[in-house]
Amino acid sequence: NLLRARSPPHYHPLLDKTFVKCSEEDIKNIPTPKTLIKRLYHIDASSINALQALASVNGERRTKIEAFSAYVWKKMVDSIE
Repeated sequence: NLLRARSPPHYHPLLDKTFVKCSEEDIKNIPTPKTLIKRLYHIDASSINALQALASVNGERRTKIEAFSAYVWKKMVDSIE
């Protein structure tokens, strides 16, 4: 099987430096913002179809959800940089 799980599991030691260790108690005590923002957007079918066409390369068609997810991810990353 191509995607077999490793037995026993192992990972590169650099991953220890990538993530911050925290306890369950630390997570429970993370401060939360007093204001939550919730937005709802309407996206028409033609826009989704255009995203799908842009995401499809070399005759490999991407699904609408793949195309939209990739677009949202790209915009999120662009806003951070």
